[in-house]
Amino acid sequence: MKKFAIQTRTANGNWVTAADGTVDAGGVIHTFKATAGKKDVRYVRFIMKSNHGDPLLMGVLEVTVRST
Repeated sequence: MKKFAIQTRTANGNWVTAADGTVDAGGVIHTFKATAGKKDVRYVRFIMKSNHGDPLLMGVLEVTVRST
């Protein structure tokens, strides 16, 4: 996975893009902070937008969500 978006939603709200970005190949752990959609979050979705070149492979090992 190269480009991604993280969206959040309240119980009755619309999906809001909380973060989006690009990560380098190599399995390095990254932390991204939400820029929007941070209050009363009920649902989170992770959208993989592109990969690093192999059209048959796109994956993520782990995604964690933490509240502050």
